[in-house]
Amino acid sequence: MSSIDSSIPVPQTPLMKMVIDMFELVVKGEEENMRRPGIIDFFGRYIYFDALSNKCIAVEPECKVGPASDLWPVIIKNESDNVMLYAEIGKGLFLLSAYSGRVSISNSAVLSIGEVQEDRVGDCFSVLSKKQNTFSLSCGGKFLSSHPNGNIICKVAHAKAWEFFSFIR
Repeated sequence: MSSIDSSIPVPQTPLMKMVIDMFELVVKGEEENMRRPGIIDFFGRYIYFDALSNKCIAVEPECKVGPASDLWPVIIKNESDNVMLYAEIGKGLFLLSAYSGRVSISNSAVLSIGEVQEDRVGDCFSVLSKKQNTFSLSCGGKFLSSHPNGNIICKVAHAKAWEFFSFIR
């Protein structure tokens, strides 16, 4: 049975079956090419880098982020004793820096957003607290935090619920 429904019965000719199979492969390929980030926040939202605003945001899992989107996955990489956050844009990795009011690509010449950058906190994070399958990230004595409005900031002094993240399995 094909995934294409019709109120008018269509005879299943070999050519029609081939077209339906090709269509289903394209749909499956598009679903597999959805950009998937590596981190989720306390609220179960995916962490993405928004290229239009040059900042990281939390996005509900129901939101489909396809190839034409301006949202790019945020991933974590181990760098000696610290971890670094990267925006995975196309085939490149762009280092993300923490500012008090956002996490963004540090070289504003790459993505100018037309406003003054806040004080830079840093770009090396330490994993300080681990609870079950979650962790908190600290940079410059401040914790990375994901707020209910989707903003990702780095100015919280103590790790509470909003400061815990986990890896997507």
